[in-house]
Amino acid sequence: MNRRMLRAGAAAAACVLAGTAFAPSAAAHVHVSSPDAVGGGYGKLVFQVPNEEPRADTVALRLHLPRDMPFASVSTMQKPGWTVTTEEAPLPKPVRTDGLDLTKAVSTVTWKARPGQGIPPWSFDEFQLSAGPLPRSGGTLVVPAAQKYSDGSTVNWDRPESNGGEPQNPAPSLSFAEAPADAHGGATPAAAAARASGSGGDVLARMLGVVGVVLGGGALAVAVLTGRRRGPA
Repeated sequence: MNRRMLRAGAAAAACVLAGTAFAPSAAAHVHVSSPDAVGGGYGKLVFQVPNEEPRADTVALRLHLPRDMPFASVSTMQKPGWTVTTEEAPLPKPVRTDGLDLTKAVSTVTWKARPGQGIPPWSFDEFQLSAGPLPRSGGTLVVPAAQKYSDGSTVNWDRPESNGGEPQNPAPSLSFAEAPADAHGGATPAAAAARASGSGGDVLARMLGVVGVVLGGGALAVAVLTGRRRGPA
């Protein structure tokens, strides 16, 4: 029985190791996240770049910003050991965003490692920028990226997601919610209810305060009159 259990365990372990060796890593591609992106606003976009090339460093990252939802403003974060540049390009047609009619917008953002820098094998790093405004209706932001290595090779992360699952070289994508109801200065139902509740509480507190003052004054007057009637002891 013990021999059978050992053989079964060894076979299971071999299957797991084989699956790990040949299965592609879902986290090995460039991907984007944001702590504050929301429709109608500006968000910080964080691009995480892993390097699983065993014999070369990652020495450049180029982002291709979307043309169908161009940003009126793009700010890059400086990164020690890297230079960053942006390039503008004309839009196919004017796009109105944030009260402006854009005819051109930032099309690419490129970070390049200085000599001796870069992302070494089996490591990762992050690159950040601030951009906006995002479309008020919400949606998915797709930012194709190109990752260049010190051996001269380049990997393009530009394949869109499909219903069949994640492609081999997926483009970084970020889903964001639509603009909140109070983005125009109005109140959300919860905020309105909270203010109404707070106003009612203020009125009640003032009424109780007035009643307290009146009762206190009456009690003082009764005490004074009672003392006068009794006279000195």
